[in-house]
Amino acid sequence: YKKDQSVTIQIYRNGKKIDIEVTIGESKGERISKKGKSYVGPSKKFLGMVVGSVTDNYKYYGIDKKLSGVVVVDLENKSAAADAGLKIGDVIQTINYININSLEDFNQFVEKNKDKKEFLVKFKRRGTNRFIVIEDK
Repeated sequence: YKKDQSVTIQIYRNGKKIDIEVTIGESKGERISKKGKSYVGPSKKFLGMVVGSVTDNYKYYGIDKKLSGVVVVDLENKSAAADAGLKIGDVIQTINYININSLEDFNQFVEKNKDKKEFLVKFKRRGTNRFIVIEDK
């Protein structure tokens, strides 16, 4: 699709299918998430992403409460994390082969590795394990 092109999308609202015409646009902001805080509990920012605990945010993102890791709750446009392909709702489980079971683990990892430039990240998206490399430029 191209910018300013009109397309019809289908959505379901109250059990009924509705067609809506939309115009393709371009994000001018620096955030990918909706405005305002879209998560609960403590959080940590790193590489242009904000993560929070799975326990605090599982309902909001529709993820399994028992998952270990931290959930991506916010992303900055054109950040290292966004450019690598992370999305809001992804659950980060390891970084550079270090298990990330909690926000505390994530905070400790960041503190010990803030000078590094490459990070191999294992994360879960919609039940599927994935790997990406995030490069801090």
